Amino acid sequence: MLRLLALLGAAAASATRAERIAAVAASLQRSEFGARFAAEAPRRARATEAYARTLAGCGRLRGNVSLWVVYHATARLREGALGDPRATHAVGVRAAGPAVASPCDFDAGAFSELLAPDSFHQTLMSEHSALILLGLAAPALAGAGHRLGTCSWKAGVKGRPPPCELLRGLAGAGPRTVTYWGPDAGPAGAGLARHQAFVARKQPGGENLMGATIGAFFRDVFHATGDPAAWAPMDADGPALPWSNYFLAAPEVWRDLAMFDALASAWLDGARPRTTASNASAAACPATYGDLHGQGVLAKVDVDANCRYCRAGYWTNWHRCRVGCHRCWSYVLEQLNVIFFRVLSDLRYVHDDARCGAPAALAAPRVAGRGDFDVAFLRDVYAAAFG
Repeated sequence: MLRLLALLGAAAASATRAERIAAVAASLQRSEFGARFAAEAPRRARATEAYARTLAGCGRLRGNVSLWVVYHATARLREGALGDPRATHAVGVRAAGPAVASPCDFDAGAFSELLAPDSFHQTLMSEHSALILLGLAAPALAGAGHRLGTCSWKAGVKGRPPPCELLRGLAGAGPRTVTYWGPDAGPAGAGLARHQAFVARKQPGGENLMGATIGAFFRDVFHATGDPAAWAPMDADGPALPWSNYFLAAPEVWRDLAMFDALASAWLDGARPRTTASNASAAACPATYGDLHGQGVLAKVDVDANCRYCRAGYWTNWHRCRVGCHRCWSYVLEQLNVIFFRVLSDLRYVHDDARCGAPAALAAPRVAGRGDFDVAFLRDVYAAAFG
C-alpha cells in the first residue's frame, strides 16, 4: 500500500501544472456539490448584477470600509451586531431563516439553490455558505480600496463586538492584508496543531480525524506533502488564530477565500457523499436541536437528513457533530480558513479598542511541503471547475 501511494505521489509530481489543474477540476465536478455549483454560475452572475444595483440604491457602502453581519433568523437581530451603534455602515447577510431583515441585505437565497438558507448543504456549512456567495460577489459590490469586514449577529455575546471604528488606520494595509480582532477569538498562543491535538481527545480512540480530513484535502487538491496544521502556528505569547468569520480584507481576498471554500466543499462532498448510509441506531436528531433553535443558531429544527449524514460511521470528525450535526462541514472549513489566512495573506491582529489604530503584524509562517497551494493555482482550479 505504501509503495502504491508513493507511486501515485510521484506520478502527480511529474504531471505538468495544467494536467494537475485539469485532474483536480474534473474530480471536483464529479461530486454532487461540484456539479450543482458549476451549473449555478449563471444564476450567481445575474444575482450579483441585481444586488449591486440594489446596494447602490441603499447607500450602504459609504467610505472605504463596510461590515457584513451574518444572521440565521430575524427575531432577535436588534439585540445583536446589527443593532450595535458601533456597526456603522453595516449590511445584513441572510445565511438562514425565512426572510431578510431589510431589502438592502445580501440574501443567499437569491444567489443559489444549493446554498440557499436552510438547504441541506447550508445546514452543514452554516455561515460559510453565505460567505462563499458574498465573497464571489465582493469585487463587483465594492470598488478598489474598499475593505469588507464580517462578523456574526451574536458578536457581542461571543465577546467579539463590531470592530472599533471599523479598524481605523487601514490606509497602509496592502492588497493581501487580512485584519482580525479579539479579545475572545479563541485560545491565545495556540497554533492549529495544538488545537487539533486537543480536539482529538474527544474523538473516537483519540484519533485526529479533523487533521486527517484536512491533510487529505490538501494532498488531493494541492498535491501537498507537508502537514497543513504546521502551517498555522502561533507564538506562545501571541494572540488566538483567526477563528470563525471575524476578519476584514479587500474584495479580492474575499473572492479567493470563497473560491477556496467552494473547492473544499466540493471535495468534502466527493469524499463524504450523502448517499452513504448512516448508523440507524443513531439517526435521530439530538434533543439539543430544540435549544439551538430557541437561541437563534438554527432557523429550523427539522434537519433530520443532516443528522443522518453527520452520524454516518465515517463522519465523526469532531465531538460537536454528536450534538450539532448542522455544522459538520463548518468546523472543517473554519480550520481550512485559518490555514488560508496564515499562508496566503498578510495577517494583522487587533486585540481591543486600545489597539484599534495599531494592529500587530503576525510573522509569516514557514511552510514546508505546500505543493501547489498558492493563489494562482487556487484561482486556476476554480476557473477550470466552476467557471
